[in-house]
Amino acid sequence: MRAYAAITVLILSAIFRSIPFGLNDASLTPHNPIHISSNADFTADNGVVGGSGTLNDPYIIEGWDITEVNIPLDYGIWLENTDAYVVIRNCLISQYVGIRLEHVANVVIENVTVRGGENSIYVYNSKNLVISNCDLGHCRGDAVQLTYSTNIKLKDCKIGDGRYHSVYMLYLNDTTVENCCIYDSLYGVYAESSLNITIRNCNIHGNLGDGLYFYVTMDCAILNCQVYSNEDHGIYLDSSSRIKIEYCDVRNSSLGIWLNPAFNCEIHFNNFINIHQNAQDDGQGNNWDKNYWSDYKGADNNNDGYGDTPYNIIGNANAKDNMPLIQVIPEFPHLMPLIVLLMMISLAILLHRGRHPLEPQ
Repeated sequence: MRAYAAITVLILSAIFRSIPFGLNDASLTPHNPIHISSNADFTADNGVVGGSGTLNDPYIIEGWDITEVNIPLDYGIWLENTDAYVVIRNCLISQYVGIRLEHVANVVIENVTVRGGENSIYVYNSKNLVISNCDLGHCRGDAVQLTYSTNIKLKDCKIGDGRYHSVYMLYLNDTTVENCCIYDSLYGVYAESSLNITIRNCNIHGNLGDGLYFYVTMDCAILNCQVYSNEDHGIYLDSSSRIKIEYCDVRNSSLGIWLNPAFNCEIHFNNFINIHQNAQDDGQGNNWDKNYWSDYKGADNNNDGYGDTPYNIIGNANAKDNMPLIQVIPEFPHLMPLIVLLMMISLAILLHRGRHPLEPQ
């Protein structure tokens, strides 16, 4: 049994370690702000330390401390009108806009810390971007602002303490926010007029308004997120449709989730444990079955794990959860098959050793 427990502890420890934050700035070199306005500007004078701009050999901008500059500018690193492959990594930036990307493609930003200013990262009319393992925040505006762009991956980042939004998305397509800690802004994640947005495995907490706010947004998913201690709503869907919300833990907000209105959404296998009210549905065609509700008063007389009577959801839709769960769903349900598999492998090894003990050395 101790082997099983050890495996479980290792898995959960790996999960919590999967959001690495921070940058050791001891080895960074001071540099003035960098402005690259075409592929021809990827030069050593502009902070490029290697690479040729191809997929297999991207330009590298690395190791710079852009915090103390002689001429204050409104950017730390500004790329525009480029499509060469480039990696920006291991930098510390404190400027009006930390990293500014406009009309660019094929950029990776990793292990960068941006503090202060209006935005940590600002993206406009760009595509094929990856932002990973960054610490972004303490901004006067939005910590991360992504607009009119497609195919952006934001992962393994700490993003927060913005005056307005931790993550702001406007007219985005095919974008993923994954394994991020999003905290302490007015809104945690805001998406407007966007398609195919996925928020997965994120911890979204401590926002003064809503944890997640989708407005006129369609075909999106919120999966396996911890959404807690957001003062107004955990999740707010406004004039949005076809949103899938599964395996989320929504706690300690004034209202857990509000569809006002939203249409044809699928909301399953979530925990709703909130201060005043768990849910309100003022839309149409939404499916709420198989969630846990902290204020459900029904019984489970046949012991099948579901309440014998529906859970009624407040709102004009007269919606119901026809199969309310009796027990809280445990955290990390998506990892349960892996945990079970590893436990079975461990058991098989122990049984094998029992039958064929090792010879003493």
